[in-house]
Amino acid sequence: MSGPAISVLLVHDDSGLDPVANLMGAGSRPDLELVPLSAFLRRLGVRYDAIGGCLVQEPDTAAPGLPPGARLVDRVSEVSVQTARALTSEDVAAAPDADDVPLPTTAQVQQAYEQLIGDRAALPAVRQYSTLGRMLPLTSQWYLAREALPHLAIPDFKSGYGPEPIDATGIEQPIWKSPFDFYAWQPSQRPEGPIWDALVVGRPPGMPVLVYGQPDDLVVSALGAGAPDALEAVLPLLTDDSARILRLFGFDIGEVLWFVAQQQCVFAACSPLLYGCARQPDFAAVVDRFIDRLAEPAQD
Repeated sequence: MSGPAISVLLVHDDSGLDPVANLMGAGSRPDLELVPLSAFLRRLGVRYDAIGGCLVQEPDTAAPGLPPGARLVDRVSEVSVQTARALTSEDVAAAPDADDVPLPTTAQVQQAYEQLIGDRAALPAVRQYSTLGRMLPLTSQWYLAREALPHLAIPDFKSGYGPEPIDATGIEQPIWKSPFDFYAWQPSQRPEGPIWDALVVGRPPGMPVLVYGQPDDLVVSALGAGAPDALEAVLPLLTDDSARILRLFGFDIGEVLWFVAQQQCVFAACSPLLYGCARQPDFAAVVDRFIDRLAEPAQD
């Protein structure tokens, strides 16, 4: 007797860093297949031309290797060197002077993946599903979120373009960070040496609060000590604003970090990576509900 049909094919980077793929790795869901990005590309005919130094797709390769009717779910936030190595290992090993053959760049692998995802002739649009939305730097997040929600409070910050020096004077509890660092919120000293695209952010007062899940199915968790009644008073605002922020950036599942003090909520960051909420005890239940929704039959 055959097992349940595969409803969801979840593609993840070979680095093994995605919390959703790691959670599902135990095989607890027979309706879901986890596929490393390198294996996915190979299944669709992508090979490395070791002589030409480029990725090519074999002719007449469509998508028969994908489970019929399964929804393709994208969890590749960034292509790693591990993926490039895994994708090309067989091709390079078979090449003359294999030790001297360079690997493709991660940008080449990313381009090949995006081209396949966008090829609607091979992959009908209804079967494509990205959970990652628009992953924007913090400064863009703050500007766009406050434009959409004018009442929103955001952290104090100063940023520079390229090597422009930044003076942190006036920033309380400064945090020096990359604009793409969604997770480091402890005050820090300015790094030594030149900084490219510097960003210094004032840590907002109050307790950090994480809101995570699907926009219409959110969980609120206080990450630090604080007054429970203060959090209770702002719960409706936190969940409503978090849902609007997740939808604004196209995150079908994601997390929003807030700082809450005396009923004031400061929007700090949002991310589809889920590194923060992956540590929460109910993370498995949140992801299960998300996969349940994805597993609903898709109409080609």
